[in-house]
Amino acid sequence: MDEFASAVLVAAVQHALTAEGIAVPAPTPVGALVPLAAKRRLLKEITQTHGLLLLLRVGQHLPQLPPDPAISALTAAGTPSDLFGRWSRLERFVHSRHRVVVRAAGADQLVAEHVGRSGARPEPAEDVLVLGVLAALMTAIGARGVVVTLEPHHQVVYADGVLTSAAARSAPLTPPQR
Repeated sequence: MDEFASAVLVAAVQHALTAEGIAVPAPTPVGALVPLAAKRRLLKEITQTHGLLLLLRVGQHLPQLPPDPAISALTAAGTPSDLFGRWSRLERFVHSRHRVVVRAAGADQLVAEHVGRSGARPEPAEDVLVLGVLAALMTAIGARGVVVTLEPHHQVVYADGVLTSAAARSAPLTPPQR
């Protein structure tokens, strides 16, 4: 399979949908992977019907998933920088096109961007999904005071473990401007 995505991430999306009472058939995995086109069709169907906010909440459902070595490796991180380093090492094996690039990291701030490897930008649904998963993982590893903002308007969508009222009011959530 030349173009692929993580079956664990798609399973997390499917679990979140089920928890929300939404029935959408998920792509069939091939081992630990799913065809990228199938994942994109799933995300497109979700956003057309339910908006982007549902995808932002997917990370909150990770603890309810069956144990997975990749999730275990990520949640064993000691700091947000360690988490993003682990994510970076894992993502090349579970996604053919996209990477999360840390643009700046300090004691109390980490700036990251979800980018396409081949020049093709991720879809807004893919951006929001990864954003929600990483925010939830930061909270899961014990980071406190986690605040996630979308640029360029500094829209706060996640604050210390919960979606903010700004995110809840956005239906659909405004995707990052490119």
